[in-house]
Amino acid sequence: MSGERLVWFRVAARIGGTVGEVKQRISSSEFTDWQVFFQKELEVDKREHYYLAQIAMEIKRSYAKNPNAVHLAGSLIKFTVPGGKTAKPPTMEESKKHWMSIVKLPPQ
Repeated sequence: MSGERLVWFRVAARIGGTVGEVKQRISSSEFTDWQVFFQKELEVDKREHYYLAQIAMEIKRSYAKNPNAVHLAGSLIKFTVPGGKTAKPPTMEESKKHWMSIVKLPPQ
């Protein structure tokens, strides 16, 4: 599972409800905001990332010839979105087409 379908499941899990219920509850612009939110969330280092990096750094220091040369920044792992792509919000036309199909209206 990937793409937009995966985002629907993530939104449903986050706010509670089934995918069908969530599709009826939120607007297309809110869904687009969720897509951007999830993308940005992947790019942000969280407190627990730094905590675990500090543990890794201290372990690395215990084996290093020059422990003072080991720094926290070198222990943080940078992740990229699968495929190295950044998520882009759908175009207005793509969004409109999607929502028209949900409410079972013919495309205009």
